[in-house]
Amino acid sequence: METVPPLSAGVVSGPQASLDVAGVVTSLCGVPVTLVESVSPVTLAAAPGQEPYAKGYGAVLRSLARASPAAKLLGATPFEEGNVDSWVEFAMLELSAHTDDIPDAALVAGALTRLDKGLEGKTFLVGDALTLADIVVTCAALRFSGGGKKG
Repeated sequence: METVPPLSAGVVSGPQASLDVAGVVTSLCGVPVTLVESVSPVTLAAAPGQEPYAKGYGAVLRSLARASPAAKLLGATPFEEGNVDSWVEFAMLELSAHTDDIPDAALVAGALTRLDKGLEGKTFLVGDALTLADIVVTCAALRFSGGGKKG
C-alpha cells in the first residue's frame, strides 16, 4: 500500500458547495490547496492530474483537517473524533440532503431539533473548541437557510 506523505499542498475538486467548506478548513489549517470546481464528487489529490487519494466529502475534509494536528479540528481525543465524524455525517445526510428548493418540512424540523439538542448549553458541537463538526454543520445550515451558496 502506497504511503501518502503529510499534506503540504494539494488539489480539491468537486461541486462548489463542497469547495466552499474545503476552503474554510484549509484556511484554518494553513495548507495551500487549489480548489477546482467540477460536477464530479469531491476528491483530494497531491497535485493536478494525479490520482486522488481521498474521495468523498467526509474523507476529503478529514484529510484536510489532519494536515494541521495542532488545530485539533478532528477533536482532542478519540471520543471527540468519533463525535466529529457523527456530526459530519449528520450535516451530509440530514442537513445537506434537504437543500432542495422545496425541502420536506418534517424532515428539516427533525434535523434542526436534533441540532438544537446537540448545542444545548454548549458553544461548540464537540468539546471546547472549534472542530470540523462546527464548520460542516454551519456551512450546511447556511446553504439550507439561503445564507450560503447552493449547489
